[in-house]
Amino acid sequence: MALRSVDDDEESTISRFSRGRVVDPMASIATRKAAVTVAAGTVLALVVLNAIAVRRANAPPSWAVSPDDASSSATSGKLFSGVAFRTFPVDSVKFDGESLSASGAKSSFASGDNPQCKQWSVVTTIFEPSDAVKKQANLGPDWCIVIVGDRKSPPVYHVEGSSTIVYLDANDQETFGKEFPEFFSTLNWNHFGRKNVGFLYAIAHGAQAIWDFDDDNILKDHADIKVPGEDEDYSVDLPKDHDFPTYNPYVKMGAPHSPSWPRGIPLTHIKDSGSWKSSLQRARVKGRDVALIQSLADHDPDMDAIYRLTMPLPFNFQPPSDAAPIVLPPKTLAPLNAQACLFRRAAFWMLLLPVTVHGRVSDIWRGYAGQRLLWDLGLHVIFSPPIVDQFRNPHSYLADFDSEIPLYTRAGALVEFLHQWSSAATTLPGRVEQLWIALYERGYVEMKDVVLVQHWLQALTDVGYEFPGLPTAQP
Repeated sequence: MALRSVDDDEESTISRFSRGRVVDPMASIATRKAAVTVAAGTVLALVVLNAIAVRRANAPPSWAVSPDDASSSATSGKLFSGVAFRTFPVDSVKFDGESLSASGAKSSFASGDNPQCKQWSVVTTIFEPSDAVKKQANLGPDWCIVIVGDRKSPPVYHVEGSSTIVYLDANDQETFGKEFPEFFSTLNWNHFGRKNVGFLYAIAHGAQAIWDFDDDNILKDHADIKVPGEDEDYSVDLPKDHDFPTYNPYVKMGAPHSPSWPRGIPLTHIKDSGSWKSSLQRARVKGRDVALIQSLADHDPDMDAIYRLTMPLPFNFQPPSDAAPIVLPPKTLAPLNAQACLFRRAAFWMLLLPVTVHGRVSDIWRGYAGQRLLWDLGLHVIFSPPIVDQFRNPHSYLADFDSEIPLYTRAGALVEFLHQWSSAATTLPGRVEQLWIALYERGYVEMKDVVLVQHWLQALTDVGYEFPGLPTAQP
């Protein structure tokens, strides 16, 4: 759907999603220590990024995959080309040109004494109840929360709150899994992808909106998660004259250090001002045309390990006082995470997290693939100023670096591929399946994820989810 520009003299109505947020609860960082850290970190980061960005004077733009990307020599490594090198079995394609029909396995979990809510929070954890979970469990009676355990999770998980609280331990999931055996058998234990169980559970229990969050992302005091109403008009900032394949929202949202970038943006895009330099213009978008709202995080934002190893943290974003949420320009991609993201029902099909990649890669691949299909639906992605503070669970930055290597080496090729990809499938499930098959054939995921996608699409149908229809005329 087209965005409507807002005249300078038109009253600005900032999205209620970000209203009431606390901008700077961590303002006590020692300035001298920060200054030294900034200087040292900036030098190290620029050395890394300069090495990444160097190219011949007549080479393609930094975001393009060079024809000789697969070449190697005694002084250079081999780059990921993103070219298809294997084929998905034709007889295993399930939804090409066909509409999904219920298998008759509608879950008994969606009836009886089980909770029904329109607004759900979903999290997976292996820890005792965190402050983030406790906060989400006290959003009031209009919210339900489902907490998905794992085999490493505590045997007893006690949390109280004003919201309806559901904890699915391993035994509960095994029981739930009997309703959808193919879907559950494709999921891994001890993996970030257990969250997929929570997504399906929430959808089966009446969800119209899902807050996908991590157990270390705490909703700010006085902040609220507002679901866009179908007919509500929202004020947003739209980057104008933006013709770069990705957008980095951190710059316009007031990241205090330069360069700053979100986990998952192609490394070769970081120093290219094309990814963020567009000026902003005020516009309006209807709630029905919003697919999801990604909140940024203060204190310890979602950065990759290169940033964490070389640049200063923690920090808070410092958006302008009149800042509105930023809506992505048409045909533009940006990294989305599973740490603080609100999905409307029209985008539930893209919640599925792939399981054949590391959790540090899974949500980024999910977001890129889903955004490409949102283009076909005419739905928008919005970035909100932070309504959460992230206080990360214990992590090794070097271990993060190792797990994020596919992001560093493959994200650029993936972005270029998605800009070129198209599908003739006449249903959304058909296009979802085709896209994930294409990702498998190019080495971004393994076959198990294609099978998982197929079972996910069927499970969604079985719990009564209706996929959005494709417009008759594609953009």
